[in-house]
Amino acid sequence: MFNFKKNKDIQEMGKLLSGLEKPNLKVSERKELKNRLISQIEAGEAAEHEYVPHSTREFIEKLKNATKGVHVSDWNAFMMKERIMDYVESSAGWRESQIIQKTGSFLRTGVAGFLLFVFAFTAVVVPFRVTRVLAKTTYLDQVSGEVKVVRKSVVMKAKPMMQLEEGDLVLTQEGSVATIHFFDDSVTRLAEKTSVQVKKLRKEPDRPSKTEVAVEVDEGRVWVRAWNLAQDSKFSVDTTTVNAEVAKKGAFDLKANEDKTELAVYDNVVEVETKTVTTKKPAKVVIAGYKAAVVASAPDADVVVEKIQDSEDDTVWVAENLTHDAEYQTQLIAGKEEAVKNQKDELLIADNVEGEELDEDVIAAKGKVQEAYKALMEAEEQLVNGDAEKGDQQLEDFKARIQDILDSLSGLEEKDPLYAQVVRDALQDKIDMQLKDLATFGPGDALYKAKEALQETELALAPTDVEKVGVQLAQAEDALLEMQDLLKAGNTEQAAELLNRYHERTNGFSLNVADQNEEELRELFMSLIGKQATHMKVMTSIEQSLELQNDESGFRDEVKQVRDDTLRKFLIALEQNPDYVSDDVLLEVKDLYDSYVVAEDASIEDLIDPAVGKLLAKEYQVSFIAPNLGNEAGFDAIVMVPQEATANVEEEEEEGGSWIGN
Repeated sequence: MFNFKKNKDIQEMGKLLSGLEKPNLKVSERKELKNRLISQIEAGEAAEHEYVPHSTREFIEKLKNATKGVHVSDWNAFMMKERIMDYVESSAGWRESQIIQKTGSFLRTGVAGFLLFVFAFTAVVVPFRVTRVLAKTTYLDQVSGEVKVVRKSVVMKAKPMMQLEEGDLVLTQEGSVATIHFFDDSVTRLAEKTSVQVKKLRKEPDRPSKTEVAVEVDEGRVWVRAWNLAQDSKFSVDTTTVNAEVAKKGAFDLKANEDKTELAVYDNVVEVETKTVTTKKPAKVVIAGYKAAVVASAPDADVVVEKIQDSEDDTVWVAENLTHDAEYQTQLIAGKEEAVKNQKDELLIADNVEGEELDEDVIAAKGKVQEAYKALMEAEEQLVNGDAEKGDQQLEDFKARIQDILDSLSGLEEKDPLYAQVVRDALQDKIDMQLKDLATFGPGDALYKAKEALQETELALAPTDVEKVGVQLAQAEDALLEMQDLLKAGNTEQAAELLNRYHERTNGFSLNVADQNEEELRELFMSLIGKQATHMKVMTSIEQSLELQNDESGFRDEVKQVRDDTLRKFLIALEQNPDYVSDDVLLEVKDLYDSYVVAEDASIEDLIDPAVGKLLAKEYQVSFIAPNLGNEAGFDAIVMVPQEATANVEEEEEEGGSWIGN
């Protein structure tokens, strides 16, 4: 139990809450939550609030009288998080004001006290919470020479396996090095005379696969390798002049001092944003094979990007780190395979809330989830032990059980839509964590078939066609990242198979758009556009890496052809819907243009230069959702996006419009 009288507990709760996001609930769900919560309010006792500010205390007194003995169910948990996030969001501006800098401790105590009170009287427990066997930590490794850790003004001698916390400062002296292993499997290696502060180590409690790690390099040199970043997870590095951010995975070398930052990318792509300009500029995407530099003393300095030209010292440093990365990836895979053999006792579903009576359908759903994951665990164990036949059989059993769960959810949704969502979310949490753990596995690895089965399940779990779009775009990007790894291993044949599969799946699709999902599509539109642009950036990165490797297999030309074909469709889609384009879309297109390497290919320059020029000059505007295009029956939408949308493409056009990508 947290005690808000203790500053340490307040800080711990602050860390916990800062990792939460406000849930995205439909109007119907909000209404149902409100009605159910109101119906549960009865008389009872409440917690002390001695150190809560007076205004908040008055509110608590009123709330206490109305909320005594609240029965805790999953809809309570959802609503509490909803209300808490509303409160936190409305208070977000405090941190930026000068007033709060003077009275921040008092107000933070007040906010924490209020939130702790909310948690105390609700004792929020989600009955289907999924847990992991072991909680990973952030720690030091490979410490050599004089390395210090400064924690809350206390200087400590660094030791291998020393656990690090938010706020810790790691210092390497001359001739000294150290490695930081982060809980999300990423690593940062510090060269000599380097200062790195751990700024954020966050994991969202309700979505443990979503993580955020942030470090700040005051001076010196670091090698950053980000792995297994699932969902919307982030790994970022700040200096005095730039912020660099990795999504999914990436590797880069960074040198920093007070005036200048240089960042060279060696795997995938990294977003680099300057911190020295007076007017905000969009981040630039730096692809593998290129480096970025920002000089603070330059007026309104922008990010300058050019090809990497390593010195002899750089070549040695880079080669050593790439070797360490390969060894570490092997360790991650081996560690997961070893964990598979010991995961049968893992708790999949937490106990029920005390006193809560569950519907028979809910109890049945819980049992089905448990049995499905037993089948998955057995399948993974068989695959690791080399029995592919039994492993395949267990995977088919797992998929059949998942389908049975999804089929039963329709009936449960009619009786209790909120509990059905809890079941779906619990299943999704487990899928997310499994996919994160299997992110480093590629074609040919023992557990790759399990990864594919989980991806099928992830897609099946998406409740709407629009959400399936986002899932499939994310999975398509994963395939491109797997292709990168295959090429680095010299496996061009399997990489070509992945590229062909990617191109076939994304060559054309149709998604029906109607009144019921038009608003949802609008909300997710920028995200979908960004994912498609990312695909092209990753393909550009792959093409450039093959150029640096002097590829003679012809595979570079194949990648380039797929990338250019995707770009053509992307631009044609823009030109065919010239009604409206937001500033965010313009920035995304501009960023794509900046990161698009055309070399000396005049045909591509002829394609992208005029089109992007028109967009940025606003000679025409672009709309991906254009209502009322001649359909007298009502709403019609034509959306041109050149990526896969649904697993089952319907050839016949249904009433309400279509999303076309051919």
